[in-house]
Amino acid sequence: MFFKVFLLIALFLGQMYPSAAAVKIGDKCSKVGLTVKSKSTSLLCAKSGNVNRWTEIKNPKSKPSSSPSISEQLLISPVPQGTFNATFMLGKPQSRDIGETLFFDSEGRISSLEFEVSTFTWISPEYHSATEDQKHKLEKAYFRGQYKPVPANVNVSLWRDDIKILADLPETFDLRNGFTKIDEFDVKSIIEVGKSVRINFPKPVNIKPGYYYLNMYFTVEDLNITTLRFAGRQTGNNTMGGPNKDMATTCKYTPSKDLYPKGQAYYSYQDNFWDQKTPEEKWNFQTPRSYTFKLHDYAKVNECSVVGSYNDILNTGDIFLNIYGVKP
Repeated sequence: MFFKVFLLIALFLGQMYPSAAAVKIGDKCSKVGLTVKSKSTSLLCAKSGNVNRWTEIKNPKSKPSSSPSISEQLLISPVPQGTFNATFMLGKPQSRDIGETLFFDSEGRISSLEFEVSTFTWISPEYHSATEDQKHKLEKAYFRGQYKPVPANVNVSLWRDDIKILADLPETFDLRNGFTKIDEFDVKSIIEVGKSVRINFPKPVNIKPGYYYLNMYFTVEDLNITTLRFAGRQTGNNTMGGPNKDMATTCKYTPSKDLYPKGQAYYSYQDNFWDQKTPEEKWNFQTPRSYTFKLHDYAKVNECSVVGSYNDILNTGDIFLNIYGVKP
């Protein structure tokens, strides 16, 4: 009895683990799924037509990883997620340029950036020919989830401050004087209200310690969208309402702590003789690219914002602009 059990076990093991020396590619095998290793080759019993035969197991070539060898990390974040309390105006007729001054304390490489448009201002074609009293009925604010994604052409440029002009956060500066353009590229993007947009640089850009300015120039294809309002954080101390900061307001608020004192939001303000243009010209107008910038003082304080009111409190501050890359 013992001998019979031993013989059955031996036959069973012989099927599972055949002798490597006796197995060759193409030989018949008994059971699909059995494997054996012969020298440096691994063999598998697989069905070939009506017969089971030993076939070579080929190791698939490893594919190159799509991720960089060093993980991309957040290098600069003037306004971290969760600390937004203002929106920065960008649109007709003043500007289509907006950006942030940046300070790098060490060498590194920039690979992508992230921003967010939290509100659109929509207008009808009749808006530009209407009186001031009528305009409020022809415009509307759209928030997250309320408007379709909007195609936009974005020109991104990164400039190095060669003589520390930005160290004191000046009221104005001109990129053609004292700055070197490090990189510039155009990209087609889709802007969805209330959702962050990530843009990759065509190639990682090397940066050295110092001050920089990153600018974005937008051309929006949907002419109904007259104003983009970028998510950010106001840090000014103005308490009066209106664009000239001279209108009375009953709103009381506490100015925010500046989480990124080495930077500020800037935009280009251009005198394009707007009032002299016809309604049709205003409708089709796209503010041209500019190289002269001023402190962005149109950050609308969220807690004092009233739709359709001109006495909103506007301040300076920082836009939400995450900069990603690696440090050596």
